[in-house]
Amino acid sequence: MTSALSLSLRDVRVTAPSGRMLLDLPFLSLPAGQSLAIRGPSGAGKSTLLHVLAGLQPVQRGEVLWDGTDLARLTETQLSTFRRLHIGQIFQDFLLFDELPALENAAVARLFAPRSARDSILQRADHWLTTLGIDPRDPRRVATYSGGERQRIAVARALAQNPAVLLADEPTASLDRATADQLTDDLIAAAQTTGLSLICVTHDEALSRRLNRVLTLSDGTPEAAHAA
Repeated sequence: MTSALSLSLRDVRVTAPSGRMLLDLPFLSLPAGQSLAIRGPSGAGKSTLLHVLAGLQPVQRGEVLWDGTDLARLTETQLSTFRRLHIGQIFQDFLLFDELPALENAAVARLFAPRSARDSILQRADHWLTTLGIDPRDPRRVATYSGGERQRIAVARALAQNPAVLLADEPTASLDRATADQLTDDLIAAAQTTGLSLICVTHDEALSRRLNRVLTLSDGTPEAAHAA
């Protein structure tokens, strides 16, 4: 199983170049292996927080601690290495290579990985595609797949990295209800199987209810934090 990471944010603030406050979060914690839904209206700071957690958004102050490693103190090179080793990401728009088949998309991380890790990435990509109901031997371009199938390929790509943390940005937003529910089942099963920490930005109440905790943001600040 994956060695999950615990999360602790303390006194985190992010501002726009104009000086407008985008995120002001006094405290947030999540035990290793737990799941969190981040909710709120458009412009509430959800995506900003997700980018902070991935080390993609600098903070003006505060600590962003994954198991004691403060992303706010790392260099860009160190952040890139941390993401490669520990964080898997699922994007709302899939961000797949349309001209490539499913397996090559799911295993794309091997192109940037050390030679010693490439076979393992390919094997995990094959495993997760199969687990998620996608034939890894299908030679079709992913452009021919449905939205639900494309999102499952994106999930397999993230899991092929063997991450300790999985960050998902509106993973069910473009899917019909039945397909969204199936993807929710798949995400939770993958988290339980591997032991990773799962954090989802979502407007989907059905997905939020399935996760351990819910954080609601409004104008960049916490509106409510409670157990789901």
